[in-house]
Amino acid sequence: MHGASLIEAESWLEERYDSLNLVEQKYIQTSLELQKKEIVDRERRKRRIIIGLAVFSFITLIWVVFSGLQWQEAVEQRDTAVARELAFQSEIVRDKFLNFAVILAVESLYKKETLAGNQALLYGLELLPYQTAYIEHDDKVMDVTFSPDGKYLATASNDNSARIWDAETGKQFARMEHDSGVMAITFSPDGKYLATASDDNTTRIWVTETGKQFARMKHDDRVMAVTFSPDGKYLATASDDNTARIWVTETGKQFARMEHDGNVVAVTFSPDGKYLATGSWDDTARIWVTETGKQFARMEHDDVVMAVTFSPDGKYLATGSWAARIWDAETGKQLARMRHDENVNDDRAVNAVTFSPDGKYLATASMMG
Repeated sequence: MHGASLIEAESWLEERYDSLNLVEQKYIQTSLELQKKEIVDRERRKRRIIIGLAVFSFITLIWVVFSGLQWQEAVEQRDTAVARELAFQSEIVRDKFLNFAVILAVESLYKKETLAGNQALLYGLELLPYQTAYIEHDDKVMDVTFSPDGKYLATASNDNSARIWDAETGKQFARMEHDSGVMAITFSPDGKYLATASDDNTTRIWVTETGKQFARMKHDDRVMAVTFSPDGKYLATASDDNTARIWVTETGKQFARMEHDGNVVAVTFSPDGKYLATGSWDDTARIWVTETGKQFARMEHDDVVMAVTFSPDGKYLATGSWAARIWDAETGKQLARMRHDENVNDDRAVNAVTFSPDGKYLATASMMG
């Protein structure tokens, strides 16, 4: 018996128990017991289903979380690998492409912060040039040089002054006056003295620590260039009076005078100080023996020679004119000629030359831009 019939029978059992025979009573009671058992069984099955679904959901959640963690770990491992590779590339290119190296380091940290990325960025930023001081004259600055120990910076200006500045702070340390524009400036090898070349036809030596004049040497026209010998014993000057001269540093006395047929605009000692090279508007570069002032070699050009420099080992002399040239310093023979442009004119002359520290390369600068 089920459903409505069982409900009605249960009501009869409660209300008319005595009117029912024993068989009917037993039948109704048994049906009620079966119904209760079915209800209990259904509740059990329902609980089992709920528990099963809960367990399944929990297991599914754990799997999803675990899978997510694995995916996140894989992504982090990938990003870390990419970041380290970018940092490694930054290290490789830093010596030749500093700006690009810094960009790579930044990209590395953007991808994933790593020790390698931080180090690459730090090293790159340390090498990037940045302005530490602003130094100002009252007219054009013609030359600039650091003292050998890097403590001072010296400048030469058309405002008739040479000045010494604290390289760390940019504060003026000393001011030296000429009677006209100052064209060139250089420290002695030991940093004790500072020499200046001026349009007032003089070269002067100043004491670095005080800025006081130590010696004054006069030419017959403006002085265009000045340099100390490697041992600091001599000072050489180049002038528009068609001469280069050698002076004794400690006395300011003229030691030797070398004649050109035109303005002398460049002068430099060989690394061992044995020779002096000059460049002139007479279209020649010449090498002179320092201790005698006698001409050792003469190198002809097609136009004015505006720059001269010895190689670090002293074997070669490089000159700047309408072309850059390399000469054998012992024989004066031309070894190489380098032109900046085939359509050469005065605006495209080579006005500066310099060897790399190992002497393997020569760099040139031209007025062509």
